Amino acid sequence: MIRLFLPLSLLAGGCGEPASKPAVPDSSDSAAPVAVDWTRGAVPTDSLGEVRGKVTRRGIVHLHSPWSHDACDGNGIIEGVPDADCLADLREGLCDAGIDVAWLTDHPSYAAAQPYADRLHVRQGTDTLLAVDGVADAAALWKCEDGRGVIIRPGYEDTLMPLGMVGPLDPDRTTEDALASDDSAEAIASMRAAGALVALAHTEGRDPDFLARVVADGVGAVELVNLHAAFDPDIRAEDLGLERADWLLRMGVFMEIESGMATDLMVLSVLAHQAPSLERWDALTMAGHAVVATAGTDAHQTVLPMDFPDGERGDSYRRMLRWWTHHIRVAPDVADDPAALQDALAAGHFMVVAEVLGSPQGFDVWLETAAGDTVETGGLGGAGTVHVTCPTLASGSPNDLEREPEVTVSVVKDGVAWASGCGEHPTDGPGVYRVQVEVVPWHLHRFLGAEAGDWMTTYPWIYSQAIRVE
Repeated sequence: MIRLFLPLSLLAGGCGEPASKPAVPDSSDSAAPVAVDWTRGAVPTDSLGEVRGKVTRRGIVHLHSPWSHDACDGNGIIEGVPDADCLADLREGLCDAGIDVAWLTDHPSYAAAQPYADRLHVRQGTDTLLAVDGVADAAALWKCEDGRGVIIRPGYEDTLMPLGMVGPLDPDRTTEDALASDDSAEAIASMRAAGALVALAHTEGRDPDFLARVVADGVGAVELVNLHAAFDPDIRAEDLGLERADWLLRMGVFMEIESGMATDLMVLSVLAHQAPSLERWDALTMAGHAVVATAGTDAHQTVLPMDFPDGERGDSYRRMLRWWTHHIRVAPDVADDPAALQDALAAGHFMVVAEVLGSPQGFDVWLETAAGDTVETGGLGGAGTVHVTCPTLASGSPNDLEREPEVTVSVVKDGVAWASGCGEHPTDGPGVYRVQVEVVPWHLHRFLGAEAGDWMTTYPWIYSQAIRVE
């Protein structure tokens, strides 16, 4: 468990009254562009439109419910029962942030002892149990106050991170705990047999030989960014090669009531490429492994317990769920099917988005082979042309119409910048091609106070999945 405390000098500003909760705007009926004030969540995915016949659903990977022993400052479980306030924070956070599907990843030290049905946290009278690939009651649909729903998929986080199980790993609770905490080939096989996409968290601290071994054994996803790693002084220094706590002073201005800054943007203090994780992922794909890369939200409500001027704690579920997301592309007729969403995640039909910078719309990456075949991200194909469509800032994203974001698009081949810009990029031989988008957020200038210019630097916005070219 990670606990961080700001120096007292940074808390002197105190806290104001909780901010009101403006509704997340629906951009589908907008007749003309308008300036949008700060919102609690992102643009609803139904407003993002279709891209080559596919729609977008917003997913969260690596998220802890009260069944994790360290959730909610270690108070997620009270006398063996999930704390109602902690669970309410999680539910409200998912709904307010506009999440469509959440892969819960609880620590097995306590969660493995619970009946599978209890890990879904179903609220009687409102929520619905869902079948997955013919398995009844394998997932749940939590109902939000606005009428929409969030699909819940249970899983674990220990040495490995099985995502989207459809049932327990083993009928015996002791064996379940042992398997969930193991990284052997046998444990990975058990996770896959339980319907999981087996992932791995905290790539930044993993030995490359270990990564190669578990991926060869069936691990299909690794993290390219992790929010706890971004904040934790030890991980920053030892695994990411960054200054231990320089972000503390940078973030301190967000504690000042009169700063006029959107508190959610405090993540800009740590928002950067996590190079060691990117390098490890590139190495795996270059070695021929079909492994996708995810963002670890890793939300616990256990890092920044103090309230900020908007009335929320620094690491509220809602706030963190807005920082990094996954835009998953699926066919419209299965857009809300939990099995189809997991299949798309496993196949690499998604992008990782720093959505606190705004919701992207229209971004697309695909390969057209010389034979005329279409290869989506996550796939393997022959020589051809990589097509890249630039993203635009979706209508409804917080913005300042007087300024436009400065967007840079780079095509990366075998871990090295290879081409830039959108359009058509003919491949120049075998390799692994992916696209990353960076942004200087001029459109957020008015949300960053009097010293907004200090924050106008380049941040990662979007990572595509890789396409392997033979």
